[in-house]
Amino acid sequence: MGSTRLEYRRRMVLATMFATALALIVLLSPHATSADSPLVANVWVAHLAPFANTLPGTAVDIAVTTGGNTTTLTNIQFKDSTDGYLPLPPGPVNIQITPSGGTTPVLDETLTLADGTDYTVAAIGGVNGWPIELFPLEDNNTPPNAGTGKVRIGHLAPFADTAAGTAVDLRLQNGTLLPGFGNIEYKDVSQYLPLPASTLDLIITAPGGSPILFDIPPFQIQAGTVTSVFAIGDGVNQPLDVIAFQTYPVLPPTAVTLSDMSSRSTGASLWLLGLGAVAVGTGAVLRRRRA
Repeated sequence: MGSTRLEYRRRMVLATMFATALALIVLLSPHATSADSPLVANVWVAHLAPFANTLPGTAVDIAVTTGGNTTTLTNIQFKDSTDGYLPLPPGPVNIQITPSGGTTPVLDETLTLADGTDYTVAAIGGVNGWPIELFPLEDNNTPPNAGTGKVRIGHLAPFADTAAGTAVDLRLQNGTLLPGFGNIEYKDVSQYLPLPASTLDLIITAPGGSPILFDIPPFQIQAGTVTSVFAIGDGVNQPLDVIAFQTYPVLPPTAVTLSDMSSRSTGASLWLLGLGAVAVGTGAVLRRRRA
């Protein structure tokens, strides 16, 4: 319990530090306009790059430059995130990532942000030959229909040195393959799926259903929420894991907690039918371009 509280405090301190520093960038940036009509892009930042075998070893400093102003965020570790959206001026934003205590950036990228748009931007890779890179996703936080939540699922676990080697299936506990979620590879991300409020109890397996690579702790889909769920880790430096961010609503900012729950989903069959209809109608998984 004590370690949980310390981690919570750490994440809240990081969230406050990110918010204060980047809000200052907005105020100082020439891109910003009057308080009556500010130009703002909202960015949720996460460190999901498992490039070292200890959490302190994954610590990085992140320098964010926009409008000629630079703010550096220090000692950001694997699985740290802002736990909420940060306002940034739209337009080019340069991000440099440097191992804490070092002087040479391992990443130097510029993103172009659109006004009035929500983003999740994760640092990923850095192991098994995959480069450390920024992985920006545009978030759709339009409220879901009554009685449902929207869920997006992504594979950000670089546990093999080829895309094909990272292929996995997403299945129910009884082994049933979720339509559209077979042979998912690193950097594949689904569309948002409107799912009924329920408890999900899923497993990640090798293609074909065996062996089980990770038993995802059951988690609740709450009506009226939008959530992104990502598989992370490399299985060597950092264990395979799942992290989830509830991006709507986020007042107060809330990260979804994946916890062991004794009850199993009683609506799995109904949920599977609903997901199947979505997968057939839209194609559940979007293939992303790889280098």
